[in-house]
Amino acid sequence: MKKNCFIYFMFALICAISFFGCKPKQDTIQKVDFDLHAPSMYLSENSTELKSPLGISFYASVAPINYTEQDLSTLITITPAIKGKWSWQNDDYLNFQPEENWNLNTKYKITFGPELFSKNVKVSSTSTSFSTMDYKLSMSDAEFYIDPDNTSVKRVTFSLTGNVPFGNDDFSKKISMTLVSNKKNKESSSDEKLEKKYTFKISYNENKTVAYIVSEPIPMPLYTSDMNIVVESGIKSLFGGSSSSKLTDYVEVPGMSDYVNFNSMTHSLVKNEDQNYDQVVFIETKG
Repeated sequence: MKKNCFIYFMFALICAISFFGCKPKQDTIQKVDFDLHAPSMYLSENSTELKSPLGISFYASVAPINYTEQDLSTLITITPAIKGKWSWQNDDYLNFQPEENWNLNTKYKITFGPELFSKNVKVSSTSTSFSTMDYKLSMSDAEFYIDPDNTSVKRVTFSLTGNVPFGNDDFSKKISMTLVSNKKNKESSSDEKLEKKYTFKISYNENKTVAYIVSEPIPMPLYTSDMNIVVESGIKSLFGGSSSSKLTDYVEVPGMSDYVNFNSMTHSLVKNEDQNYDQVVFIETKG
């Protein structure tokens, strides 16, 4: 009897081991995080394109076995749409090489399709996004300029520098150059403000990221005056977006009455070659 019970027990044990041992194991779903590497939005010297690649790196292998054969054009979407090619650099890194320029001041959203990744992988999010930088302008080198070849020609010049090339629109209406002069009123013994706007010409450097503004010739005013420079916001770049800040500066334009002056005069005794003293007068002038 004991022998039969032992046989039955062993038989049941073998059946249990066979049942649980042969039961297929469920695949473990791995959750994987990732980092987005936004494209560089800065131009190299003499470049006029913003076509740097976008990258997405995952913390583990996420690509399916046949990832080299995948057509990713239907598995990843980017909005707003931009032409380019997605590719797996390896099983944990996606790369997007644009064929068009990125737009400034734009938020791009990337969405992953469900068939993009291996079946035993779940990424931490099915979408990600990044924003491109704004268009920025700065003003510099505002100065009073006298033509060295013709000293009677005097102008005011300054530069505008952008982080990307200027757009093709004419932005001259966004700029004003106004000379503000003081005129003595003999009757009231007070100063009167006289304003005159001056025209200018615009030229650019090779990749059109710097604009050089040069005024028309300026007759020397009677008294020292200010050339007020105003650059309004809203100047457009080649890659979308527009400047958001108003820029102002001024340049002092010397007047005829005070441009050439004697600032000081000093007297000194200097030994000559014969060891005698000569009288020397030093005159410091302005203009």
